[in-house]
Amino acid sequence: MSKVLVIGCGGVAGVAISKCCQVSEVFTELCIASRTKSKCDALAAKLAPITKTKITTAQVDANSVDVDGVSGATLTSGRIKDAAVKCLTQAAQ
Repeated sequence: MSKVLVIGCGGVAGVAISKCCQVSEVFTELCIASRTKSKCDALAAKLAPITKTKITTAQVDANSVDVDGVSGATLTSGRIKDAAVKCLTQAAQ
């Protein structure tokens, strides 16, 4: 039915991911992405035996603003990308 991308694999994200996997008929595919791919892999391995949801994992580059777009965002993708560039620029100073 639906595909979901979750960015982050901490405590709150882990709970949300687990809840999504409990309703596999709604959340058929789920990708867990984080800076630490091993955390994503560990959670995926833990959930795989108990869900029919197809789980994939990926690593994200937290220092990159190379994003094609943002879906479901209240603001436009361009404004979100501009804000990310501004934050990274300020952090580098």
